[in-house]
Amino acid sequence: MLEGWWRERFVRKTLRKLSRQSVAMVMQPGNIWLIEKAVSYNEENHTALLTCYMRGWIEPIQQGVPSNSLNPDGSIPSGPLFTRKETLYRLTDSGWAVINRSHQLAIITAFLAFVAVLVAV
Repeated sequence: MLEGWWRERFVRKTLRKLSRQSVAMVMQPGNIWLIEKAVSYNEENHTALLTCYMRGWIEPIQQGVPSNSLNPDGSIPSGPLFTRKETLYRLTDSGWAVINRSHQLAIITAFLAFVAVLVAV
């Protein structure tokens, strides 16, 4: 389990991964979304996503979505098509601000403006 600064970095990295995923194809029948660059499902990613949710950076779109992963060669696995259920998330405006570091940029800009006023006086 990660702690401290490394944990925070992992949470933000998971948030960036979530922002990169997209729907590649909708398979019919059944309206099944094929999501590319999906966040892999494991315990650490799950806790990172819950941390992002707790902070208001993401929100669930739909819960209990049937899910599975493709084989390493990109083929559909044999056996049952869906082996687990997951939650689909979307980024909120706050999540995009964290990714783009908007808050830090605003603080640096205000600081530079203050320094410019001091130099001008």
